[in-house]
Amino acid sequence: MHRVLSVAVVLLLVVPTCLYAQCEPGFTVTKTADVEVSIVGECVEYTIVVENTGTCELTLAGVDDSLMGDLTAHFWSVLMVGATEARTFSHIVQPEDPDPLINTVTFTYTDPSGDTQMDMAAAVADLIHPSFTVSVHCLTPEVPPGEDAEFQVIIVNTGDVDLVINPDDPGLPDSFTLPTGDVFVHVTSVPCVDDQACYTIGVLATLPEEYGLPNQYAAGASDCCPCGVNPAEENTWGRVKSLFRSEAGD
Repeated sequence: MHRVLSVAVVLLLVVPTCLYAQCEPGFTVTKTADVEVSIVGECVEYTIVVENTGTCELTLAGVDDSLMGDLTAHFWSVLMVGATEARTFSHIVQPEDPDPLINTVTFTYTDPSGDTQMDMAAAVADLIHPSFTVSVHCLTPEVPPGEDAEFQVIIVNTGDVDLVINPDDPGLPDSFTLPTGDVFVHVTSVPCVDDQACYTIGVLATLPEEYGLPNQYAAGASDCCPCGVNPAEENTWGRVKSLFRSEAGD
């Protein structure tokens, strides 16, 4: 009688282990970004999807994201067989973010037998850095009377992406594309007003429509040229000065 009871106890202990052995844990993780290209200050939305592809439920141990840190609290504590869970998170691109911006998420589960199951996924966004400079230089050290001053306008694309340039000078094209690294040079004339001639330009640069980013960048520059004195006026002032000197000498 005692022997039968002992065998029964052993059977009760073995049965759960056999059931666990029949369970095949498995899951997949995917991560996607809503854009392929972004820029500092813009929002990138990441969608994370985890699916239980095995034959047993999984208990969540942790979710770690390379950009957003610990996301464990945002996901179900238990992922049932065949279940799929999706969550979306936002990240504002920071100046210190690497380029390309690689965002990796790692899931850790434990199966009914206590073993650890891990999987990870990554999404990549290319970061662009638009920038440009505008400068104006007087080309005429002293403008002869009756003539206009000449100014050189230089626009340089110093970024890593083409820009659409929109200057406010009617003498320049209304809009044109300036490829990365290229330089646009233009010479313009301005009449003298009193003793100087000045030129000011404002430039608005935008990203090409293909990027789908509404960013705008503004810059400007100015310079002045001194205008010469009429020779007749110079002679008149010279005689006056000489007269004063002569009287002072007496």
